Amino acid sequence: RALQEQFLQSETASVRLLRDADALEAEVKEETKAQQEEMNYSKLQLAALREELLSAHDHVRGWRQERDSEAEAASVTHEAYLAESRSSLRQHESLRAEARTRLSEVASMEDFQRSLDAQARVLQNE
Repeated sequence: RALQEQFLQSETASVRLLRDADALEAEVKEETKAQQEEMNYSKLQLAALREELLSAHDHVRGWRQERDSEAEAASVTHEAYLAESRSSLRQHESLRAEARTRLSEVASMEDFQRSLDAQARVLQNE
């Protein structure tokens, strides 16, 4: 009888081990499935983040091109302003030189007029 009980206990332990192995295998399969689902979700999130990053990169590239274009336009405008300013200064200097020339001509004519007036007086006095 003791032998029989011992046999039943060992048989029960074997069945329990088999049941535990089946339960463990089911648990492993379930956990593997859950991990696979998490991995797939992570891959989807990664793909979405990658697309968002690429989109942001495209926006930044567009803004940089716009900034560079505006900087180039500002530089061209500045150079045109400087050229106009130099031209205006040259024109101003040219006008001042012309004014000095005319003043000199007027002074010369006034001297000539005084000389003529003096000659006329000399002739009148003779």
